[in-house]
This record gives sequence, C-alpha cells and structure tokens, in this order.
Amino acid sequence: MIFQTTNPTPYQKQSQTVLQETVREKEDSLELVRAVFDMNTEPLAVLDKESRLIIANTALSGILGLAQEDVLGKDIFALEVLSGGQTDLESGLKAALDQGKDFKKQAIEIDTSEGRQKYAVSGHVIKKEEDFPCRILLQLIKQKKHGVT
Repeated sequence: MIFQTTNPTPYQKQSQTVLQETVREKEDSLELVRAVFDMNTEPLAVLDKESRLIIANTALSGILGLAQEDVLGKDIFALEVLSGGQTDLESGLKAALDQGKDFKKQAIEIDTSEGRQKYAVSGHVIKKEEDFPCRILLQLIKQKKHGVT
C-alpha cells in the first residue's frame, strides 16, 4: 500500500517559515554571544554540574596552553595545569551547585606558558531549576605579584 502525502496547507507553510526564521535567529544570537565571550580578555568558562567544561574562551585556552577543542567536555580538575587551591575551588563549586549561590575563591595556581601564575576565581550560577542543568560561569583574574609594578 502506498500512502500519498498531501500538499502542505498555507498554515503549515507559514509555520515552517516561522520555525526556520526562529532557528536562524537563535544561531545568529549564539554566534554573537560566542564572539563576545571569545573577545573577553579575562579567562572565562562555563561548567556543567559535573565540573566539565562546556564552553571556554580563547583567553582560558591560551593560559592553559590547550586548544579549545581539547578542553571542552573535560573535567576542569582533570586538567594537569590546574593545581594549588584545587580543593578549595572544588568545594566552592560543589557548594555553588548545591546551594545555587555564587562564590569567590582566591589564589588558585595554574601552570601557564609564562610559568606558574596565581588567579582569583569567581563563579556565577547561571540557572538552577529542575528541568535545566545547573551551570557555572567561571571567571579567572590574574593576581599581580607583590612588589612588581
């Protein structure tokens, strides 16, 4: 038995056009947000509730000495360049996820191409709802060395 498909109604055509425009607008918006995210000179990342990197900007990839595609999906604590203060950062992330509250921790050390550097790390909980995975926006701010101008 062969089924014939009917021609789409004008309403179906209009709905399809609106859907395509909406998808195109979302893609354009995502591209713009990504460009702004990458243009930020401060290292930024978005982590999921398991501390995996969902998005990392070029500044973060640069200080880690890794390509963006090499850090995405990885547990931030599995990165070899991250050390010193890791337990403090891990507890801050866990508390932020559990309580849905922002956090700020100081002096985490990262092995960069310029040697070991200290960064202040702050985290902002993006959203926490039953049907949406909790995410944290991390910002790293390089700490100045005392006595150096």
